[in-house]
Formats: sequence, structure tokens, C-alpha cells
Amino acid sequence: MLATTCSCRRLWVSKLLQQQGVELRQVIIDEAGTTTEPEVLCPLTLSQHAKHVVLVGDHRQLQPVVKNRDAAALGLARSCFERLALREESTNKTEVKASTPSSREDLLKAAFGFLDKRATGRLTDKDLREFAEFTGFGGGSAAWLEEYNELCRSLGCDESEGLDLECFRNLVDDSSEEGCYCSDAELAELAGVGGSFLGGSPETVSTKVPAAVMLRQQYRMHPSLNSFPSEQFYGGLVGSDASTRQRPAGILAHPRTSQHCATMFWPSPTSFSEEVHEVASRDASTRSKANPHEAERCVQLASALVGRVGAKGVAVLSWYNAQIAEFRDRLRSHPGCSGLHVGSVVTAQGSEWDYVLLSTVRNAETSEQTRRSKPKVHLGCLADRHLLNVAVTRGRLGIVVLGSALVLSSNRHWSAFLQHCKASGGLLLADEQPQLLTAQQQQHSLLNQRAQQETETAVDVGHRDQSAHKKNRS
Repeated sequence: MLATTCSCRRLWVSKLLQQQGVELRQVIIDEAGTTTEPEVLCPLTLSQHAKHVVLVGDHRQLQPVVKNRDAAALGLARSCFERLALREESTNKTEVKASTPSSREDLLKAAFGFLDKRATGRLTDKDLREFAEFTGFGGGSAAWLEEYNELCRSLGCDESEGLDLECFRNLVDDSSEEGCYCSDAELAELAGVGGSFLGGSPETVSTKVPAAVMLRQQYRMHPSLNSFPSEQFYGGLVGSDASTRQRPAGILAHPRTSQHCATMFWPSPTSFSEEVHEVASRDASTRSKANPHEAERCVQLASALVGRVGAKGVAVLSWYNAQIAEFRDRLRSHPGCSGLHVGSVVTAQGSEWDYVLLSTVRNAETSEQTRRSKPKVHLGCLADRHLLNVAVTRGRLGIVVLGSALVLSSNRHWSAFLQHCKASGGLLLADEQPQLLTAQQQQHSLLNQRAQQETETAVDVGHRDQSAHKKNRS
């Protein structure tokens, strides 16, 4: 096994492989979404006999950093991962329209192929969990494993191997009380086939593994934090593992209601004006934007959070280097914040903290005219949806975004975020500040959360029983 960077010393590695008589048969490239295409080609040229090449990454988050604008405009800023993933998505949409199944057998194979994402010809407990939730199962991981083992025993298959196509057919064709009969319409919905699916002359339904596979389960964030990025950037396809629902909901709360709120937008008054500062870098000084008043507000909240959860659990991030410098200057007067992370959104990818504060810096003077219409402000890097996706997915228990709603709403992704905060009760007034729940209030919030989860589980079970009863009657 050889582990190295993509842009390694190719000649040295090539000679080493020749001396050892090693041929690379499998190549795995991590963080491929942030890697330029030429860099991806480097390890591939060392692996001329490779049988499998796997690119791992997320093209909806941080893109390759290309400083030359001409090179970026010509396509270098688009990774090989993104190019192939978008082509696969386009191909899948075309194939679904061109080859709609017509018979129940075709629908059954299409549904099986959709669940069998690894193309093993078997559905394990992880593969079948999606089908179970589709048919109304609402229990946790332990309850599902017990259900799965009982299902395998009743179908006469090995739990470790899973269900083959014949066992799956027996399951969805069984209309008895023990079975889980699915109509043609339900199989079509499960397989992602829309419109009319009966009649016509379809092509053979393929059950091969797709070239691009999206992981649809996240284990980092509380479910209330996952809802916005999942809907806005992943089409609502990324769900939350049961373990995230069992965590405490956090200590952030709305100041007027004292209700827990994991995602907040804290408006900066128009008097919090942005400034242009010179920031020293390794090569030369550069001009960047800062908002001193917003930085002070952010540091005060960060200090309060550190006093409750510790410095290692809090991060303060911004899109602008001058604002980061403001944070560091002001944090010197807060000795307890020495371990708190301060940095840019770009460098935060791959990291996570319990609480993340995000300073957007930008603001605009308001007049009677700008109150009636959105101010004309060029958002620059703030308008990059990839960076917004990175920013709002760093927190485990809570995020607070500081900025001007009037300025940010000119961008459709930021506008959607503001609407989400408003709908979820996380939109504050400019003269308010987030409340930090006491230990007693947090315990009370946790009890309410568990009661709500039990109610939702009871409703899911009730829906499942009603669905099974209707199927048995049919």
C-alpha cells in the first residue's frame, strides 16, 4: 500500500515501484472535489495497470483553489470529480426518461437495483433500511437490526449475506400479514420511475452499480442543522442517522421564546459598516474587508460559548482575512479563548466543532430607496454556493451567522438560508442576541426533544400499521 499526495515526486515514486516490482491495481483519490484535473492525472499515470479507480469527495463543497482567473475561467477550477459527477447525473436523468419499465418484473428489478447500490446482487441490512423506511418503519438502528434478522429467517436467507433478487421478490409479492406487499406504483416510486410506467416497449432494466454514488446519511450534525444544506444543495437526499437524534440539542436559544434553535441569523445594524484593511501575507500585503463592530459582537458571543462548552468546541470563521485578523486582535483580551479556532471558511473544510460562528462582514448604508429595494452590493466570495455549503455544515450542535439580511438576500442561496431561519424561528432582531440555555433549561429542552421523538415514532408506527392493514385488505 502506497500513501502519498497527488502532486508527489512522480519520478521518485515511479522508480520506487519499479525497484520493488509493484503494480498498483487499485487507486483511491481522497478529497477529489478540491483537486484540479491535472493533479488527479498524476497518480493515474503511475497506475497503468489499475483495475479500479475511486474518486472520493463532494463537488458541492469546496472547489479547487485556482488563483489565476484566466485558468479558472477556462475550466481548471472545475475538478475531474465534478465533471464526471455532473455527467453521470445528466446521464441518469436521460436514461430514466428513455427506459421506463413496463412490467412488474421490470419494476421489481429496477427497485432491487436502486437498493443494491454496491452491485453485489444482495441486499444487506444497510441496503434494506431504505426500503424499510419507505414502507413505514420508524424504529432506531437496534430495532431495525432485530427486524432485519427476523426477516431473513422468515425468508430462509443468511443474515450476513442478505436478500437476493428472489428473496426480495417473495417479500414484495407476499400479501399476507407477515409479508410486505408493494403495488406496481410503489415499486415505481421506490425505483425513482415517474409518470406512466405501464405499456410501451422499454429497454432491459440495468441493475449495475452507478458510476457515481452519493452517501445519503450524515453522522455529524443535529438533524435540525442538516435540513437546510440537505434541501438546498443535495435535493433533500441527505438524511440524518438515528444517533444524531439522540444527542443533546445544544444550548443556543431564541432570546424572546427561550426555545432551542440550532440555526440562527443575527442581523448586524446598518451602523456596523464594513472597512477595507491591508492584510500581510507570506508574499505581500493584500486588501481585504473587515467589519470591526461585527467582529466585536462575534467575539463576545464566542467568549460566552467558550465559558460554557470550552474553547475546543467553538470556531469563529469568516470569508475575509481582514476580519480574521480582527478576531485575533480582539480575542487577546479574552484569556480563556486561547484554544478557540479562528480561521477562514476555505480552510475549515473537513473540520467540525460543536458551535460555529460565521461573520459575513458585508453591509450597506440604507436610504429610503434601498429600504424599498435590495442594495447593489457585489458579494464576491460570499456568493459562492460551495463556500456557503462548507460554512453551514461545520457545526455539530449550532451555528450563528452574523451579517446584513438586506445585503445577503440579493443572492438566491443566502435568501433561501434567511427564509429557513425565519421558518425555523432562528431569525433574530438586530438589537437582540442569542440566548445560552442554563443547564436546567437544557435538560428541560432535552426532555421535550425526547417526548417529540417518541410521538413521531408512534405516529410512524401507526401509519405503518394502517398501510399494512390496507395492503392486507387489497
